[in-house]
Amino acid sequence: MLLSSYSKYGLRAMIRLAILSENGEKPATVREIANTENISIKYLESIFSILKRSGLITARKGKTGGYRLIRDPSQITVLEIIEALEGRLSPVECLTHQNSCNFNPLTCTVHPLWTELYSTINNTLQKYTLNDIMKDILNNQQNPVVTH
Repeated sequence: MLLSSYSKYGLRAMIRLAILSENGEKPATVREIANTENISIKYLESIFSILKRSGLITARKGKTGGYRLIRDPSQITVLEIIEALEGRLSPVECLTHQNSCNFNPLTCTVHPLWTELYSTINNTLQKYTLNDIMKDILNNQQNPVVTH
């Protein structure tokens, strides 16, 4: 299971919005974030479109327009962001598609392993919020989620 660049760049952009909201700055434009995070403007527009439809960010047009987080950074998890951009995360299809799993302990001996992996991934991503990552950055601590 590999995350796409949508998740990589989307998470970075959301962290940037969290930092800007913490500093009380005006809404950020796509251009500002794209330049700061070294992301293509068109690509970031596509990512923001998805994040807006998912209810994670809001956009305002006009001279004072730009993007903002809809909720406080402490209320937005990494899992929410990644699932908005990727869909549900799963190491195997049968865990996220009800009709594709005919679990039988005699024929699918690794099902418990996949289930545990699925839970571990989701619990870890659910545990971290934008606020957690932002605070690490503001305290000049390297966070593997952000640097990779």
